[in-house]
Amino acid sequence: MINPAARLRVARIAESPDGYSGAGRPGRSLVPLHEREISRLWEAGQIPAAALITVDGTPIQVVYRGRPNNGPGPDFRDAVLALPDARLLHGDIELHLIASDFRRHGHDRDHAYSRVILHLVYRADTGATTPLPGGRQAPVVALETWLSSRAAEIEAMLEQPALWREPCQTAVERMGDAGVEATLVRLGERRLRAKAAAIAHREPPAALYDAMLRILGHGPQRASWIELGRRIPVSTVDALAALGPEQSTLSLEALFLAGAGLLPAPDIAAVRDDGSYLTDAWQRWRAHGSPRPAPFVSSRPSRPANHPARRLAGLARLLCRGCQPLLGRARAALLTERAPAQALQQLLAVDTEGIWSERLLPWANPIKSPPALIGRGKAIELALNAVLPVLLAEADRDARPLLVEAVLRAFRALPAPQAYGRTAHLSRALRTDGASLIRGADHSQGALHLYAHYCTRGGCGRCPLS
Repeated sequence: MINPAARLRVARIAESPDGYSGAGRPGRSLVPLHEREISRLWEAGQIPAAALITVDGTPIQVVYRGRPNNGPGPDFRDAVLALPDARLLHGDIELHLIASDFRRHGHDRDHAYSRVILHLVYRADTGATTPLPGGRQAPVVALETWLSSRAAEIEAMLEQPALWREPCQTAVERMGDAGVEATLVRLGERRLRAKAAAIAHREPPAALYDAMLRILGHGPQRASWIELGRRIPVSTVDALAALGPEQSTLSLEALFLAGAGLLPAPDIAAVRDDGSYLTDAWQRWRAHGSPRPAPFVSSRPSRPANHPARRLAGLARLLCRGCQPLLGRARAALLTERAPAQALQQLLAVDTEGIWSERLLPWANPIKSPPALIGRGKAIELALNAVLPVLLAEADRDARPLLVEAVLRAFRALPAPQAYGRTAHLSRALRTDGASLIRGADHSQGALHLYAHYCTRGGCGRCPLS
C-alpha cells in the first residue's frame, strides 16, 4: 500500500501545475513523485497509451514493458515498443524524475545505457531526445501533463496490485518443481545441440581452440582474444606440441603473452626476478614466429587475480600437448570415468605452478597463495561451451551414439557455473523453499535459452514456462 508521504505528494499534484516547491537543488522545484513510484506505474502497466506520447508528438505502444533490473544499468531490460509505422524497438527503458538526470548521473558515458529505447521522465528539461553513449538518441516521454490533473486516480493506481506479472513468477506454482526442472533441462539440451550444430562443419581442433578463446576472453576483451587466435592459429599451437609438454607450455605462454601485448620489456624496473622470465619469454617469442603484438582492449581494468595474462598461462598449459590430444583426454574421461563431469572439471582446471605459484604475474611482487590460473567456475564454462559442444558435433557426425549419451550424461551432471546476471530474474522467480531451481549446468543453460529466445525478444507470455 502507498505510504502517507507518497499520498501527500500525489495530493500536491493538484495544488501546483509544475509540482510543489521545497528544499532541493538550487533553482529547481521538486516534483510530486519519487522515481520508484513512476517505476511502479510502468511495471504494473498502469500508464495509459494516451500518456505515452514522446515530447516530439510520437505515440508509443508498449508491446512488453521489460524486466525490472535490480542491479546497475537501465531500470527495465529488453522491452519491446511499437511505433506508429509498425516498427518495433527492442531495448531498455530508463526512468528519471528530470530528464537532465541522465547526464547528471553519468549515463551518457556508460555503455550499459547504449540500448535505451525510451527515456521515461516526469519532467522533460533537455529536449525531445536524450543522447546515449555511442551516438544514438532515445526519445523522451514526459508524464508531467498527464499526472498533473489525476491525483486521486494515480493514488488509487499506486495502491492496486500490478495488472500483470511475468508467467515465470508463477511457473513453480502452476507446473511444480519437477515440471519447471524438466523444462529447463529440455531447453538446456536444445541449447547444447544448437552449439554443436553451429560448429559441425569445422575441424574439431580449430573449433575447440576458437571456443576456448571466446570463453576465456569474456566481456570487452573477447574481440582481442579472437584476434589473438587469428594471429596465433591452431596450426601453430599444434606444431609447438612436438617440443614436449614443458617446452611447449613455455613457448605457447610466451607467444600468447607477447602477442597479446601483455609481456613487458625484459629490462623494466619493476622486474623482481632479475628479468630471467621475461628474457626467456621474449627469446621464445622471436624463435617461434614473433606474432605481432596487439594490446588487449578493455573498457575497465581487470582484477589482478583475473588478469588476462593468467588465463593465457592457463590456456598454454591446457594446450601444451595440442588441441586434438586435449579432446582425446576429454573423450576418454566421458567414456571411461565413473564421474565423468568431475573428471572433465579436473581436466580443464589449471592450478598454479612455478613462478605463477609465487606471484600474480611473473614480473610483479611475490604474494602468498595466488589463485588458480583457471579455476573451477571457468573450467565448467570451458566444458559447457567448448569441449562438450565439439565432442557432441563429432559424435553426431561420426554416428557414435555412446559418445552422444556420454556427452549428455556429463552435461546433466555438471554443476551450474557462477550465476549469470542475464538470468538473475529467472533465478529469483523459479524458487522453492527459498532456493532457486536453477541448480545444475543443464538448468543454467535452459535459463540462458529462455533469455535469448524469449526474454530478450518480446516473447514473455509465449515461453515454455507460460
